[in-house]
Amino acid sequence: MQSHILTLTGSQPGPISMLMVGVHGDEPCGVHAMSALISELDVRNGTVHIAFGNPHAIEMGVRYVETNLNRLFHTGPVSPETAAAYEYQRSRTLLTFMDQSSALLDVHASTVAKSVPFAICEENSFDIAQYLPVGLAVSGFDAIEPGGSDGYMFRNNKIGICVECGSVSDPRGALRARASILTFLRAREHIVGDVLRYAPQRKARVDRLYHTVHSFSLAREFQDFEAIKAGETIGLDGNSEIRADYDGFVLFAQDCKLPDEEAFITGRYIP
Repeated sequence: MQSHILTLTGSQPGPISMLMVGVHGDEPCGVHAMSALISELDVRNGTVHIAFGNPHAIEMGVRYVETNLNRLFHTGPVSPETAAAYEYQRSRTLLTFMDQSSALLDVHASTVAKSVPFAICEENSFDIAQYLPVGLAVSGFDAIEPGGSDGYMFRNNKIGICVECGSVSDPRGALRARASILTFLRAREHIVGDVLRYAPQRKARVDRLYHTVHSFSLAREFQDFEAIKAGETIGLDGNSEIRADYDGFVLFAQDCKLPDEEAFITGRYIP
């Protein structure tokens, strides 16, 4: 499998789509699901690119080797250090296949122990996301976390969806990943099968990503999408209390040891 990317082409014309797993090497659910699925996929229509995003990190079982691959899907300037990184070079290869595709599904998992499965996408992708086996679709990530794979597709007027399959420690993650991959391929009419809307599916939007100034410690352990109140202390950055700006929820909250790390995200549900 050259560059850990496989292309399957059906006998009938159709759209070009991309499936990506293992962008973070410590999120194995998508890798396990895709590895088991490849031999049985029967693509009838169009073309499907299948990519194991970060092969070196997957092999090592780490999030990344040098830098976060899922902040590098863009064509803007980068520092010389970033340009020399393995993940940056890998992102250039992956972008060539993303540019060929009109839709992307990128499979992830969360390091938060009690994570809730959900989809990350903008409104132009809700029509596909509604079929995924998750109860929540969240927009706004591209504005606060530029460089993500789904955001790159959105900025190019394409469908981009990242499906979060729950906690990395949840054994059901691989089953969710498998169901998401098959549902996406059916919704895109690459393979044969019924597509059923997952209901009820709530909508939410995030608008704040907190980057650390010093080391950061949470005030307590937060579950993904746990409700927070305006003014509530989320954690300590050095000696400074970092509080919630509004009533909403917190996501991906974690302790951080270094400056400029991503400590948490906040957002609100869409009525």
